[in-house]
Amino acid sequence: MESQATNLPAVWSDDTRMSVLFAPFREKSLNPSSWKQKMSFWSQLILEESRCSLTSIIDLNSLQIKFSRNGKVPLCLDVVLEDLLRSNTIKMLSNSGSSPVKQRPSWLTWGYDTFLKTPVKWGINYMSSSQTESKDTKYIVIEVLHKKCDQIVQDHQCGLYCEVTDSVIEYSQLWKKSQSLCANETEFDIILEELVKQRKVTVHHENTHTIIKFVNKGDKTVKPVSKRDMEIFRIKMTRDMLTDKIDSLTSDIDKLKKEAIRMKKTSKTQALRCLRQKRIIESRIDKLTGSLDILDNILNQISHSVSDEMVVKALESGNHVLKSLTGKTSKDHIANVMDELAEVLEEQAEIQDQISSGPSGLDISREELEAELEDIMRDEIKEKDSELLIDDIISGLTDLHLPKVPSASIDQSVSPFRTTEGVPATGITASVSPQKFSISPKTSPQKLPSPNRTPEHQQISQSNLYKQSPMVDGINTGELDLSLELPDVPTFTPYADINKKEACLDS
Repeated sequence: MESQATNLPAVWSDDTRMSVLFAPFREKSLNPSSWKQKMSFWSQLILEESRCSLTSIIDLNSLQIKFSRNGKVPLCLDVVLEDLLRSNTIKMLSNSGSSPVKQRPSWLTWGYDTFLKTPVKWGINYMSSSQTESKDTKYIVIEVLHKKCDQIVQDHQCGLYCEVTDSVIEYSQLWKKSQSLCANETEFDIILEELVKQRKVTVHHENTHTIIKFVNKGDKTVKPVSKRDMEIFRIKMTRDMLTDKIDSLTSDIDKLKKEAIRMKKTSKTQALRCLRQKRIIESRIDKLTGSLDILDNILNQISHSVSDEMVVKALESGNHVLKSLTGKTSKDHIANVMDELAEVLEEQAEIQDQISSGPSGLDISREELEAELEDIMRDEIKEKDSELLIDDIISGLTDLHLPKVPSASIDQSVSPFRTTEGVPATGITASVSPQKFSISPKTSPQKLPSPNRTPEHQQISQSNLYKQSPMVDGINTGELDLSLELPDVPTFTPYADINKKEACLDS
């Protein structure tokens, strides 16, 4: 029973469109465009279904069943098959030629049937318009046929243990291995015929056996069956025969065991006879097993000898290459080349030294340049420290909250002076707090940290203050120590000669 097609287009569900496609073809001259579209639809559908199902043999009856819809079958497939046949997309099974597998013609007879008789017959039928055949006429989809041919050759070559011993195989064994790929033996024979035409397989008949030889890996065409191939084939056939015989005798031993157990209760003599036959068969199996081991050993030795031959040929090739290479060079030549190379390298080193030394007029040492660079870096650091110090002083003065300038005279504003503990009354110290501003004497500058400076800049040395403070109204402000105590209470402490109180207050 032919199964339904599975790879159907989307238009298959459109009843109106499918009723037109299922109808017979009209004359092409009435509507050429519609005729071509309908022909293209069915041609592509048949080929696509053959590819998906790997069906290389089709016929009209099976196609109508496969593409039936709602109990209706397409009535135009006969014209589609004729068009595919005319375009050599398919070919009739009767036109595939006489099979060299089933028959035993000579190569001359087979060549005559294949290359002369069959094409002439097909041409006569085509010219007489006798292409219309019955529904049971078989057609071969050439594309799928070639795909299956390649698959059989690939499967055989992948399963080879040794090309010498495994390139030849018996027909029945190959058919058993290819049953999963071929739907029936007829299709298998058609594939072998195509492989013979492609010269990838050759067929040889030996007594009752049909021998098939495949093309070797890397070769484009198959080699004829040689005497060595036939000898290896006989060894393999004998080995297979011994294997089948041992299996049969093993089955007989099992039967004799069961028979001896059954006859033990009725006839002890018959039971002993069964055991005696069992011993004889076991002895025969041992001899056959020994012969089978010998044949297997011979085949293994042949395989190893082929590998050894390949190794020897590879060694000979390598030896020849080495001789051809070493013959062009000698020890003296190599020594001369090495000496010349040493001279060239020495000259190159001298050139590099001269380039690195620079012009002779500029005799400047690296130590002097590094010392000058350090001096430049040191001066730059000093300038940055001075700028940072001035910025700190300006910031401290900006944040300092001083009382308003008194309107009274200096004598009234500063006397009486308030002295602090341990400080003479002849000096003054000005301090600012959130509640008070006081002036008290200061004997030495203090170093207080600034909250916005790094640890190395938190102290301001007295020497730096003296060097960078200018003269204000004849008073050396370099003797003043300006200190900030942050973040709680900023502090500003000037000190100078008490007799110059007006200058201090103005500053």
